[in-house]
Amino acid sequence: MKMGVHKDDIAPALGRADEVFMLQPEQLSWEVADIANQCVQPAYWNANLDRLVDMIVAKAQPTDHILVMSNGSFGGIHQKILDKLKLK
Repeated sequence: MKMGVHKDDIAPALGRADEVFMLQPEQLSWEVADIANQCVQPAYWNANLDRLVDMIVAKAQPTDHILVMSNGSFGGIHQKILDKLKLK
């Protein structure tokens, strides 16, 4: 994923999501904004993990399901979202 081999498959794979939020890590050689622009639903991105979490939590509604897709701990995003949702 980091090398962008599958980047053309990402937007279609996210097609059934209501909204998409993506992180633009510094070490990524391609732009996630390109994927966001290809999405058929509202898609947002940010280079800062904490700001991305704030964006997710701001949009989240009580009956929403939030799916985090990552190949690692992703900077602790799971717990960060849960902690901020508790404060909402």
